Amino acid sequence: MIGNDPNDQCTVYLDEEQYRLLEGFLPLEAELERVLLGARLTDRGVRLAGAGVKLENLHGFVSFEANHEPQRRRQAHLDQICAQLERALQR
Repeated sequence: MIGNDPNDQCTVYLDEEQYRLLEGFLPLEAELERVLLGARLTDRGVRLAGAGVKLENLHGFVSFEANHEPQRRRQAHLDQICAQLERALQR
């Protein structure tokens, strides 16, 4: 899923509600926590940035949670976050 180099920087923008949803999973493994806690609020939304491999790991985590989420609305939000991460990783 990652482009040429897994260490290339990737960026994804989430809305504040999506970011708060991910914050609800804290604490996480250190690598994922660094991505989430390093987020910055911008005019475009909450900016998550990091090496592609880190965002790919976040994608895997969010995908797992979405697949095991019993609440359909919450699952749909997690699926949307997965789609945004996928798009960011394909650039």
